[in-house]
Amino acid sequence: MNDRMTTPWGEPDLSRFPVDPRDRLRAWDASDEYLLRHLAEQAIDLSGTVVVVGDRWGALVTALAAHGPTQITDSYLGQEATRLNLARNGAEPGAVRLLTTQDPPPDRIDVLLVRVPKSLALLEDQLLRLAPALHAGTVVVGTGMVKEIHTSTLTLFERIIGPTRTSLAERKARLILCTPDPSLERPANPWPYAYTLPGGIGAVSGRTVVNHAGVFCAEWLDIGTRFLLQHLPDGDGARR
Repeated sequence: MNDRMTTPWGEPDLSRFPVDPRDRLRAWDASDEYLLRHLAEQAIDLSGTVVVVGDRWGALVTALAAHGPTQITDSYLGQEATRLNLARNGAEPGAVRLLTTQDPPPDRIDVLLVRVPKSLALLEDQLLRLAPALHAGTVVVGTGMVKEIHTSTLTLFERIIGPTRTSLAERKARLILCTPDPSLERPANPWPYAYTLPGGIGAVSGRTVVNHAGVFCAEWLDIGTRFLLQHLPDGDGARR
């Protein structure tokens, strides 16, 4: 299988992580290619602070490594794949700044590229964390496959960043084009979300749970976890 992605900046050799010769899945998709073509065709200025959010296997920042982007991700495997892909394509050490979603973002962002995540809550948290660093001239482009972009996705961009529209679909991929509105009154970030466990579930009854955005059943106790908690041993100390 061809592991090279065709971009306006060359054809980087890309892999997922961990590397498995039997894996037939690519480390990029049509939405990554669409976004990179858009940047080149629109001659977007990449000389400022470029931030890439949710780059699943590092395809975007590897292609843009010469512009010194910052990657923000909640995925350990995604970040390790990024390190691998940067190294195998000869990027200079430190060419890309790697951050997690819990690290402080850059103070100013001139170009924000968002790979739409599967979790709407995670997208909400990401946009609310990054919005204060945007200015009226910031270029904001989201990307994803058509099946990943919904009305609720666009509503979040519009509510948190500013006026939003979508591109035509190409190869089942679509872009989200957003114009920052610095005067927009944004809601408070509800993440991380805390709630108190109910009674009757054993040793942890009444304790507080704190969940970050993107966690399964982040706002309530699911039935499987409830069953597990009911069978935890009593006591607070360590046990063998």
